[in-house]
Amino acid sequence: MTAAGMNLSKAFIFILVFIFACGFLCAPAGANDIFIADSQGNTLKHVNSGLVFPYTAGGFTAGNDVRAYDPSGNDVSVPYNLIRGNDYVAATVYVYAMPAAPGRNGGEILNEHFEGLKAEILNAYKGALVSEDKTSLKGMTGRMAVFKVELMGEISESELYLSSHKGWFIKYRISYPARSASFARPEVSKFVNSLNLIQGN
Repeated sequence: MTAAGMNLSKAFIFILVFIFACGFLCAPAGANDIFIADSQGNTLKHVNSGLVFPYTAGGFTAGNDVRAYDPSGNDVSVPYNLIRGNDYVAATVYVYAMPAAPGRNGGEILNEHFEGLKAEILNAYKGALVSEDKTSLKGMTGRMAVFKVELMGEISESELYLSSHKGWFIKYRISYPARSASFARPEVSKFVNSLNLIQGN
């Protein structure tokens, strides 16, 4: 790796470590009515959907940069990160309301949205679609795709997962340097298969 690449990697790791240090259960400004923090269970519950974000999942730790993208709380995200030596994986889990679509079933809506998300990624980044498939996460069927893109000046792999639950889209965006792929891929698999958002819902 070049010196510039090493500096970018160190900067990225510093950002992730800073997120860890801030603490997961510090609710963001303006989010007090959108999330309920449970300090005993180390979870954060999204009030509108009832979905529950645990502090840790499959070796990943949640960061503090919890976001609400609209005042109603129908569009939110929670970051998860994993750092081990010089390898790191950054994940963000998004929950947002599915659109009303009379006469159309949920599977059709999900597939159409998935195709739109793929197009957005390929338009936003220099890269290519590597693979895609159907998936099932904690009983929620959906779709997934893997991309190879340029992020922060280096080639990265970026994974997209999309499923739905009771009128809500659940989207995972997970990225890691391509050089860390042999480390990251099994860790990502453990994460997506262990993250249980529907507990108590």
